[in-house]
Amino acid sequence: MAFNMAIADSLIAVNPCKGVELPRPDDDEIHPLTPDQVDTLLTLLDTLDQGHPHRNAALYHVAIRYGLRRCELIGLRWKDIDLERRELRCRPAPTGATGPWQNQACAPCDSTLARCGARAEMA
Repeated sequence: MAFNMAIADSLIAVNPCKGVELPRPDDDEIHPLTPDQVDTLLTLLDTLDQGHPHRNAALYHVAIRYGLRRCELIGLRWKDIDLERRELRCRPAPTGATGPWQNQACAPCDSTLARCGARAEMA
């Protein structure tokens, strides 16, 4: 579109992108884990080290159960989890390098997340 505008303004004579074929995406189809596979993965993470959970097991529980993006997971703090109300507050990534957090989202926690939180607080 910018090149077409440049042609209209007599800045260039020909659109250099005319006739270029865009490559087709090579993306393979995504095959999400089945509920049984998720249960197996989370059980393995909870018992990986001689019956002790993997150091990031709680992170994987939250990621899988709530579908949070990496930046949202990394931004989570203990103050974002309310075990009494069984809620998880997720702040989206800031708008810009110094922008404020906006539009807090709140998701109900299940008993597994509450157990993970309680276990981590005791450690």
